[in-house]
Amino acid sequence: MDDVLRQALRISEEDRSALLIGPNGCGKHNLVQAIHQARKRASGPLVTLACGDYPAGDLEACLHLNTGQSIFNRASTGVLHIRDVGALSALAQSRLFSVLLDQTQAHDSLHRLMVRGTNVPDVQVIASTPRPLDTAVAEGKFRSDLFYLLGGATVRLPPLSERTEDI
Repeated sequence: MDDVLRQALRISEEDRSALLIGPNGCGKHNLVQAIHQARKRASGPLVTLACGDYPAGDLEACLHLNTGQSIFNRASTGVLHIRDVGALSALAQSRLFSVLLDQTQAHDSLHRLMVRGTNVPDVQVIASTPRPLDTAVAEGKFRSDLFYLLGGATVRLPPLSERTEDI
Protein backbone atom coordinates (compact mmCIF):
# COMPACT_ATOMS: atom_id res chain seq x y z
CA MET A 1 0.00 0.00 0.00
CA ASP A 2 2.99 2.32 0.50
CA ASP A 3 3.61 2.23 -3.26
CA VAL A 4 0.00 3.27 -3.93
CA LEU A 5 0.33 6.21 -1.54
CA ARG A 6 3.60 7.29 -3.18
CA GLN A 7 1.90 7.21 -6.57
CA ALA A 8 -1.02 9.26 -5.20
CA LEU A 9 1.36 11.88 -3.83
CA ARG A 10 3.13 12.07 -7.20
CA ILE A 11 -0.23 12.55 -8.97
CA SER A 12 -1.12 15.43 -6.65
CA GLU A 13 2.28 17.06 -7.18
CA GLU A 14 2.26 16.71 -10.96
CA ASP A 15 -1.33 17.95 -11.21
CA ARG A 16 -2.23 15.77 -14.17
CA SER A 17 -5.05 13.42 -15.02
CA ALA A 18 -4.95 9.93 -13.61
CA LEU A 19 -6.71 6.58 -13.76
CA LEU A 20 -7.43 4.51 -10.66
CA ILE A 21 -8.24 0.84 -11.22
CA GLY A 22 -9.57 -1.44 -8.52
CA PRO A 23 -12.60 -3.48 -7.53
CA ASN A 24 -15.63 -1.89 -5.91
CA GLY A 25 -15.05 -1.12 -2.25
CA CYS A 26 -11.24 -1.01 -2.41
CA GLY A 27 -10.96 2.68 -1.51
CA LYS A 28 -10.65 4.49 -4.85
CA HIS A 29 -12.73 7.44 -3.65
CA ASN A 30 -10.70 7.66 -0.43
CA LEU A 31 -7.55 7.80 -2.53
CA VAL A 32 -9.04 10.60 -4.66
CA GLN A 33 -9.81 12.52 -1.45
CA ALA A 34 -6.19 12.06 -0.32
CA ILE A 35 -4.88 13.30 -3.68
CA HIS A 36 -7.18 16.32 -3.46
CA GLN A 37 -6.04 17.20 0.07
CA ALA A 38 -2.33 16.58 -0.54
CA ARG A 39 -1.31 19.69 -2.44
CA LYS A 40 -2.33 22.88 -4.21
CA ARG A 41 -5.86 21.82 -5.20
CA ALA A 42 -6.93 21.29 -1.56
CA SER A 43 -8.53 24.76 -1.47
CA GLY A 44 -10.63 23.97 -4.56
CA PRO A 45 -13.68 21.72 -4.66
CA LEU A 46 -13.69 17.94 -5.00
CA VAL A 47 -16.55 17.09 -7.37
CA THR A 48 -17.55 13.50 -8.07
CA LEU A 49 -19.38 12.47 -11.23
CA ALA A 50 -20.76 8.93 -10.84
CA CYS A 51 -21.36 7.82 -14.42
CA GLY A 52 -23.87 5.13 -13.43
CA ASP A 53 -26.14 7.70 -11.75
CA TYR A 54 -26.96 9.70 -14.91
CA PRO A 55 -28.72 8.98 -18.20
CA ALA A 56 -26.33 9.19 -21.16
CA GLY A 57 -27.73 12.52 -22.41
CA ASP A 58 -27.26 14.20 -19.04
CA LEU A 59 -23.68 12.92 -18.79
CA GLU A 60 -22.88 14.24 -22.23
CA ALA A 61 -24.36 17.65 -21.37
CA CYS A 62 -22.42 18.03 -18.13
CA LEU A 63 -19.13 17.08 -19.88
CA HIS A 64 -19.72 19.79 -22.51
CA LEU A 65 -17.66 22.89 -21.77
CA ASN A 66 -19.99 25.41 -23.36
CA THR A 67 -23.03 24.78 -21.18
CA GLY A 68 -24.01 26.34 -17.90
CA GLN A 69 -24.31 22.89 -16.34
CA SER A 70 -20.72 21.90 -17.18
CA ILE A 71 -19.17 19.78 -14.43
CA PHE A 72 -15.84 21.45 -15.21
CA ASN A 73 -17.23 24.80 -14.04
CA ARG A 74 -18.33 23.28 -10.73
CA ALA A 75 -14.92 21.65 -10.21
CA SER A 76 -12.90 24.71 -11.26
CA THR A 77 -9.53 24.98 -9.43
CA GLY A 78 -10.19 21.61 -7.80
CA VAL A 79 -10.44 17.93 -8.65
CA LEU A 80 -13.06 16.18 -10.77
CA HIS A 81 -13.45 12.50 -9.89
CA ILE A 82 -15.17 10.56 -12.69
CA ARG A 83 -16.37 7.26 -11.21
CA ASP A 84 -16.75 4.23 -13.52
CA VAL A 85 -15.33 6.08 -16.51
CA GLY A 86 -15.76 2.92 -18.59
CA ALA A 87 -19.54 3.50 -18.54
CA LEU A 88 -19.28 6.75 -20.55
CA SER A 89 -21.03 6.81 -23.93
CA ALA A 90 -19.00 7.43 -27.08
CA LEU A 91 -20.09 11.09 -27.16
CA ALA A 92 -19.25 11.62 -23.48
CA GLN A 93 -15.84 10.00 -24.06
CA SER A 94 -15.28 12.37 -26.97
CA ARG A 95 -16.10 15.41 -24.84
CA LEU A 96 -13.84 14.29 -22.02
CA PHE A 97 -11.05 13.56 -24.51
CA SER A 98 -11.35 17.09 -25.96
CA VAL A 99 -10.96 18.67 -22.54
CA LEU A 100 -7.99 16.50 -21.57
CA LEU A 101 -6.31 17.12 -24.92
CA ASP A 102 -6.77 20.89 -24.51
CA GLN A 103 -5.26 20.65 -21.01
CA THR A 104 -2.30 18.66 -22.31
CA GLN A 105 -1.69 21.09 -25.15
CA ALA A 106 -2.04 24.09 -22.80
CA HIS A 107 1.12 22.91 -21.04
CA ASP A 108 3.02 23.15 -24.34
CA SER A 109 4.40 26.69 -24.74
CA LEU A 110 4.40 26.57 -28.57
CA HIS A 111 0.76 25.50 -28.62
CA ARG A 112 -0.15 28.27 -26.16
CA LEU A 113 1.31 30.84 -28.58
CA MET A 114 -0.64 29.44 -31.53
CA VAL A 115 -4.00 29.08 -29.79
CA ARG A 116 -4.90 32.05 -27.64
CA GLY A 117 -8.18 32.59 -25.94
CA THR A 118 -9.13 28.93 -25.59
CA ASN A 119 -11.13 28.09 -22.54
CA VAL A 120 -9.15 25.33 -20.85
CA PRO A 121 -10.64 24.36 -17.49
CA ASP A 122 -8.37 24.49 -14.46
CA VAL A 123 -9.37 21.05 -13.15
CA GLN A 124 -7.43 17.92 -12.31
CA VAL A 125 -9.36 14.94 -13.68
CA ILE A 126 -9.07 11.64 -11.84
CA ALA A 127 -11.05 8.80 -13.37
CA SER A 128 -11.71 5.49 -11.70
CA THR A 129 -13.00 2.12 -12.83
CA PRO A 130 -13.59 -1.24 -11.19
CA ARG A 131 -12.37 -3.05 -14.33
CA PRO A 132 -9.22 -2.58 -16.40
CA LEU A 133 -10.09 -0.66 -19.56
CA ASP A 134 -7.68 -2.58 -21.83
CA THR A 135 -10.41 -5.02 -22.84
CA ALA A 136 -12.91 -2.23 -23.54
CA VAL A 137 -10.30 -0.50 -25.72
CA ALA A 138 -9.58 -3.73 -27.62
CA GLU A 139 -13.33 -4.26 -28.16
CA GLY A 140 -13.79 -0.69 -29.39
CA LYS A 141 -16.01 0.26 -26.43
CA PHE A 142 -13.54 2.79 -24.99
CA ARG A 143 -11.45 5.32 -26.91
CA SER A 144 -7.78 4.36 -27.03
CA ASP A 145 -6.69 8.02 -27.16
CA LEU A 146 -8.73 8.82 -24.04
CA PHE A 147 -7.28 5.76 -22.33
CA TYR A 148 -3.80 7.03 -23.22
CA LEU A 149 -4.47 10.52 -21.79
CA LEU A 150 -5.98 9.11 -18.59
CA GLY A 151 -3.36 6.40 -18.24
CA GLY A 152 -0.39 8.75 -17.92
CA ALA A 153 -0.64 8.06 -14.22
CA THR A 154 -2.34 4.75 -13.49
CA VAL A 155 -2.75 3.39 -9.98
CA ARG A 156 -3.93 -0.17 -9.42
CA LEU A 157 -5.55 -0.68 -6.04
CA PRO A 158 -5.64 -4.23 -4.74
CA PRO A 159 -8.88 -5.54 -3.22
CA LEU A 160 -9.29 -5.26 0.54
CA SER A 161 -9.03 -9.05 0.80
CA GLU A 162 -5.35 -8.64 -0.12
CA ARG A 163 -4.83 -5.73 2.31
CA THR A 164 -5.82 -7.14 5.66
CA GLU A 165 -3.79 -4.44 7.44
CA ASP A 166 -6.26 -1.84 6.06
CA ILE A 167 -9.32 -3.57 7.51
